[in-house]
Amino acid sequence: MVKKYMQKTTYKNNYITKNSIVWFSAAVLICVIIAGAYIHNSYTNSKSSKVDINDSEKMFLAQEKGDEATYNKNKNEEALSFLDGNSGYNGNNDSTYVNLINKIDRDSFEEIGDFYHKDKEFVIYSKYEGGSSFLVEIIGADSDSFEIIKNPYSRDKNFIYFQEKKTDIETHNEIKFEMENNSSLYYAKDDDSVYFQGTKMVDVDFASFEIISCSYLFGCYSRDKNNVYCYDIKLEKADVETFTSTNYPEYMRDTDNIWDYCDLMGLDDVEELNLKL
Repeated sequence: MVKKYMQKTTYKNNYITKNSIVWFSAAVLICVIIAGAYIHNSYTNSKSSKVDINDSEKMFLAQEKGDEATYNKNKNEEALSFLDGNSGYNGNNDSTYVNLINKIDRDSFEEIGDFYHKDKEFVIYSKYEGGSSFLVEIIGADSDSFEIIKNPYSRDKNFIYFQEKKTDIETHNEIKFEMENNSSLYYAKDDDSVYFQGTKMVDVDFASFEIISCSYLFGCYSRDKNNVYCYDIKLEKADVETFTSTNYPEYMRDTDNIWDYCDLMGLDDVEELNLKL
């Protein structure tokens, strides 16, 4: 009896195992058939429809193939997409934006670098100031000879510009930068002068000038052998030798005083903030 029961149980288990294999094999076969049909349809559709790629990819592919006409066309389309997509870009000043784009020749409009666009006649700069973004014309810029030195400095055959403004720097002079982060580029040198945002700093010792620190959030500080400067403002009571940062990035100090964005702080304010001298 025990033997018969074991045989019956063994048979039942074998039956379940065999049926499971059959059903599993059938399921796999169905999946293979469905997948094959999907791959075939995808391949067929790809032959009869365009691949959706963005303007940047089109430009890259055209450039790779040496197709200059297609490259320029796609470059123009991408620039126009930027222009048309920024109707509120001009600090909510819609009339300024409309006046600007009405001057632009859409057929020749193109991006020439980060923050810079131009057409056959005008050059446009994308400016950020006071929490708002603006599209501004670089007035008087010669489009044909215009080139970017390093944002926010550029030049043409007549002038050197800081953002959209003409600077005091002679156009043939080579510009040098003390530091390479974007905020520090507010300071520039040529062969014998120092400039802040393109304006020549007066009575600065060229040879000893250096940037102490400079950031968009916490201000720009520099010095020469005689003075300390906040942006291009001389800090009258600052000690050149000991002027440095504090444990708070927005404050600077020397051995006797602390400054907050160019302003000399009182002793009460210093004690309240627990600033370290």
